[in-house]
Amino acid sequence: MKNVYLVLFINFLAISSKGGNEVIAIRNLFYHSIKISDSANVLRDRLKGVNSSSNSELIAYKGMSDLMICYHSYNPYTKYKLFISGKQLLELAIMKDPLNIELRFLRLTVQLNVPPFLGYSNNINEDKVAIFNGIKTSNDKDLISRIYQYTMNAKKLSYREKQQMQMALAENKYIKQIKS
Repeated sequence: MKNVYLVLFINFLAISSKGGNEVIAIRNLFYHSIKISDSANVLRDRLKGVNSSSNSELIAYKGMSDLMICYHSYNPYTKYKLFISGKQLLELAIMKDPLNIELRFLRLTVQLNVPPFLGYSNNINEDKVAIFNGIKTSNDKDLISRIYQYTMNAKKLSYREKQQMQMALAENKYIKQIKS
């Protein structure tokens, strides 16, 4: 019952932010979907009108919603079907906007965490480089903060990579606003 109230609250936040920045509302739903499976379904419903001509970030998050539902699913056939669908949407988004560090960040988090037998790990180094380079000039404070938090807490990133992230962020004039 507690999860139902949380999902309703998350959905309310997402709907109430329509006048604001839709991408931040979508990000918030996505981050909630990591821990709460119902949020993944809310995210998927919110993005059902997204298609190949939509904004690349929305396409990526539609793919991530499939990947989150896959993560929470128990049926192997359903898991595989959702994985393929999510992966294809994420790759489409990156093809449309290859310099977008948010898309690269999303793919990196997936590739670092999927089982190796799925064979979806060939862009890890490329994405790390794109993120480290792109973060130096990004003015999206919310995204920078999320990438920073993930990087510093990621067990699958080396100490050297965490240092690289800190150096890249030190070159970004917006980082001072995040740390304070």
